[in-house]
Amino acid sequence: MIDFLKKLPKLIASLFGENVPEEREWQPIPADLLTPREILLRRASRIMLWAAALHLIVGIVLIGLAVAAASSDKTLFAEIQRLLFSGFSGGDDTAALLAIAALLANMTLLLALSVVILAQELWTVAAAWILTAANLAALVGLGFTPALLAIAPLAAVGLMTLGDLRVFRLNPVMLKELRGRMRGLRG
Repeated sequence: MIDFLKKLPKLIASLFGENVPEEREWQPIPADLLTPREILLRRASRIMLWAAALHLIVGIVLIGLAVAAASSDKTLFAEIQRLLFSGFSGGDDTAALLAIAALLANMTLLLALSVVILAQELWTVAAAWILTAANLAALVGLGFTPALLAIAPLAAVGLMTLGDLRVFRLNPVMLKELRGRMRGLRG
């Protein structure tokens, strides 16, 4: 398996054309050459990635449970609702479907935030706190217990990045547009 993973970049390059000569291939930056801010960003991104992977695993398990409940034991839907979506007043099967959808939506947002953290976008910190608040509201209001899987890593990343906001930068295109628009009479 490891050999296959080592050969995968060359396979992809052969499929899409050999654009990068081997002497100029991308090499990861050694950890001792990174600044403390870059290490912080990588750590925050890695936390989001692991949280997204955990969401995927739980989502696959829930899909398996829902399929088993639909094919053999209908009472399993009631247990899924009791454990995952206790505040939902709809049907048991609808609660299971919504729990799976919300879990996978959280996974998608965690993946997006992981990428945006590495892009050093300033709004990432606010987005992490907004997503934490939304998960807290779902936990308290609907009894959505899988929200706990997202709250812990989001709060950890929010606190880590809140300590040093200088690690993020403003989007240069947006900054230029704002400067240009604020210089006129109407600004």
